[in-house]
Amino acid sequence: MYCLRSIILWLSGTLVCVVCGSAWLSAEETSDRLQDTRAVRFFETDVRPLLARSCFGCHSSRAEKLKGGLRLDNRAAILAGGDSGPSLVPGRPDASLLMEAVRYEGLEMPPDRRLSQDDVAKLEEWIRLGAPFPAGNVTRQGPAPETFAITDEDRKYWAYQPIRKPELPQVKDARWNQHPIDQLIYARLAKHNLKPNLPATPRQLVRRLYFDLIGLPPTSDQIDAFVEDPSQTAISGLIDHLLSLPQYGERWGRHWLDVVRFAQSNGYERDGEKPFVWRYRDYVIESLNVDKPYDRFVREQLAGDELSDATAESVAATAFYRLGVWDDEPDDARAAEYGGLDDMLSTIGQVFLGQTVGCARCHDHMFDPIAQRDYYELLSFLRNIKFYEKPQYALTSATYAPLAPPREVAKHVVKQRQQLAELEAVRDPADEAARKQIDKSIRKLRQDGGPFKEWTLAVREHGVTPKDTFLLVRGDAGTPREQVEPRFLSVLGNQRAQDPEAAYDMSCGLRTQLADWIASPENPLTARVIANRIWQYHFGRGIVRTPNDFGRAGLPPTHPRLLDWLAAELIENDWSIKHLHKVILRSQTWQMSSATPKDVVHEVDAGNHLFWRQNLRRLDAEAIRDSMLFVSGQLNPKMGGRGFFPKLSSEVLAGQSKPGWGWEVSSLDECNRRSVYIFTKRGVRDPLIESFDYVNTTSSLGVRPVTTVAPQALVLLNGNFVQRVAFSLAKRISQDVGDVPETSIHKLYRLALGRDASLEEIGFALGYLAGQERQFQRVQDIKTFKPDVPDTLKSDYRKRLDRDSYVIGPRNNWDYYPGKWVGGYEAVDALDEDRVPFMLWTRTALASGEVRGKLLLHDATRFGSLLINGKAEGEIFAGTEIRFDPRAQHLRVLQHTNDDLSEVTSIPIDLTATRWIDFKLVVSQSTASLFLDAGASSPTVVIELGRLNQPAYFGVAVSRGAVSFDDFVVPADGVRYHVSTDNADPISTELKAWQSLCVVLMNTNEFLYVD
Repeated sequence: MYCLRSIILWLSGTLVCVVCGSAWLSAEETSDRLQDTRAVRFFETDVRPLLARSCFGCHSSRAEKLKGGLRLDNRAAILAGGDSGPSLVPGRPDASLLMEAVRYEGLEMPPDRRLSQDDVAKLEEWIRLGAPFPAGNVTRQGPAPETFAITDEDRKYWAYQPIRKPELPQVKDARWNQHPIDQLIYARLAKHNLKPNLPATPRQLVRRLYFDLIGLPPTSDQIDAFVEDPSQTAISGLIDHLLSLPQYGERWGRHWLDVVRFAQSNGYERDGEKPFVWRYRDYVIESLNVDKPYDRFVREQLAGDELSDATAESVAATAFYRLGVWDDEPDDARAAEYGGLDDMLSTIGQVFLGQTVGCARCHDHMFDPIAQRDYYELLSFLRNIKFYEKPQYALTSATYAPLAPPREVAKHVVKQRQQLAELEAVRDPADEAARKQIDKSIRKLRQDGGPFKEWTLAVREHGVTPKDTFLLVRGDAGTPREQVEPRFLSVLGNQRAQDPEAAYDMSCGLRTQLADWIASPENPLTARVIANRIWQYHFGRGIVRTPNDFGRAGLPPTHPRLLDWLAAELIENDWSIKHLHKVILRSQTWQMSSATPKDVVHEVDAGNHLFWRQNLRRLDAEAIRDSMLFVSGQLNPKMGGRGFFPKLSSEVLAGQSKPGWGWEVSSLDECNRRSVYIFTKRGVRDPLIESFDYVNTTSSLGVRPVTTVAPQALVLLNGNFVQRVAFSLAKRISQDVGDVPETSIHKLYRLALGRDASLEEIGFALGYLAGQERQFQRVQDIKTFKPDVPDTLKSDYRKRLDRDSYVIGPRNNWDYYPGKWVGGYEAVDALDEDRVPFMLWTRTALASGEVRGKLLLHDATRFGSLLINGKAEGEIFAGTEIRFDPRAQHLRVLQHTNDDLSEVTSIPIDLTATRWIDFKLVVSQSTASLFLDAGASSPTVVIELGRLNQPAYFGVAVSRGAVSFDDFVVPADGVRYHVSTDNADPISTELKAWQSLCVVLMNTNEFLYVD
């Protein structure tokens, strides 16, 4: 039972590791500190501005008249409450009066306008986190007091120190004294009387190299070749080979897309598409593949349109600014604009600098030496950016730019401005007819896109003169205070920006100065941050465990000298990311085993903070999916473009406010592409990808959480995608090998796990296959029909579906029809609840005789029906329906025509869901008699068929849930057809058993973990 035990190990053993790991971490202050600071950061970023904006006017020390005796500007006052009692119960939002008020469930706050659902959710989460509210920050009226000061201690903080390559220690172990990383790691271990773990096996190393660099498993032949020669020379050669593959950019591009909160839609309810944002994804992948220097990579994303050598590619890079969420109908346009700017600045701070700059929007930073003034001085570099708006192919667009060098575009922009100025100059308000004609010409000119055919999402500015920036009281766009000028962080010198130089007469040039400051080798943060990220993806944990926060609210580096050495090495080697890969992967530290022996090492450093071993890592969501496609032989290597839309189940679609909105239908070949090309819609995500911890596209995702939860097992065992690739793998085995089971098992193991099966595994597999084949033989005659779309669908999505897409069920000799859908509000089609999708068995027409079988209504089934005397009129059923309605506990007989539906009779009967119902339907030329339960002597109902359709067919309909049939016999042409076994191209029970074994192997630890 080797494979079955492996599944149990993954499901239960990993849970044990998680529980035990939690126990180890709970003994350490770092875990509690991390959790607390995240909660406080959430309060400072999301909750305090909300309270200041919506509540403090009536419930704070600055309120002219305190209402309800309630103050919400400090924690003690919140807990004490007002006239109605305590306003909240920490950790229990549903028991908190504040939540009752903002939900309008009794009290109504704010009284003039309800909070948005997003704001209500933020308050709920804040209370669930224990309602953190740091002391000493009660909101005051008037100008902020000038009490903020940066101390020498602040300036001496490790992250703000210049990067200097440390002197390398000499260590006693000769093997660990040959590589700078190993020397620095070993020296720390020696201080704690620890020794490094044993090396990983060659098999583990080659698998680790492939997954780390390209996110795909090695083939069995590639593993065998490496095992024969696992020398350091061979390792170096393999590293160089993998780094040269285009799959490298896809793998590491996905990491970067996490960090920059990449998505292809705007979020919020409509969640509309961001056109051409995929060009940014392709830019990232290509940049990594060509090993673009990281400092150039930074400059292009922040100011690619302003660089002296700007290209079409660098313009596309500035879509970085457009990746955030966007509400196309904001309640307050001015607040939304500043919210967009805050998203840009906060993301820049976290992504490139490891600084939570956004926490200083409303007040001085709670933990770090970043004043509120610092925030707005940095914001000055971005203030001239046009706010996101609906894209248009025009030179004046705020969000589109021609995919061409800016120097070329500028010529047409200048020409257009001159033409607009000439029109404005002759525009005479007194001459209405002439004015209207000129206005028409102006509108047409503003919508002109010039000669450019290709466009990209990009940053655009208001013009060559930068807009003024003001410090906002409490971060409120409606309360500007004094004007500020562009400056860099005070703790790093507070250098004032130079007078900006206009770039190509289209922008002011301030972003170039910001990019140059961030990408400078003198900046102590930038190289450290990216070096830490690279280390994190090779070890599963960074040297700094909070990669987006190098401040005091984050965690300090476990090996500060090592981090400095890596950062300096990166800078010295032209900011080459590939060089840093090679340095790390050639170290003994990275090549250690991830095994955890039960000895003193395990007790002293259970969390592996000192890196005495490699970390045991599960594959991430994309690597799991891509590996399944790869081993099944289905992986489509096509790169680039808009991406593809995985097929979504009815349950997933139903989660949208308008099911199918913004989703499309892709071919199977397209759906077999790598996961990095999945269309990333904020409101809808592929269940497999989401289940395995890709859960955040609204803000920078520095680290994906790694969870082990039951839905992951359900997806891997029962998910449609897994079943599909397992079937492809099973067919691949049968086609490549033939009928020798042992040979097929070896082939399967080599494809899925990269090795031969052991004798024990062969024995298990043979027994498993035999058992599964018996089980499938027992149920092979059962045919199940299950709706695969919800009852409402966006019209444009429904139009993309073919007739077979509405219901899952047997295909051959069955014709599928969508039923009657009615267009409704906002182009949403609703299914007529009485004229649902149906299936007709069309091998031959129904004749007089007996229809026999068993019927099973699954849980949640609204109804299941037998259709007789049936035909399709367009997409709608015409004929007689015998409906089994478990909710009403009635048997209903309905007569359908193309235009009408009438109930013939309705009879109360016991219809228990999940219980098989024996039925016999005796059909003659004019009547049909239905007998329920075996041995019934008299019919439950006799149905007058009226005029017979020619030809007439037998069929099935189902609404929600599912309906199954067994022992299904239909008379036709003087022959009794066994519908249950009638399938021109059935999947053999043997192939289904192999499919099941493939699923088992793809659920083993050996498949799902790197080592």
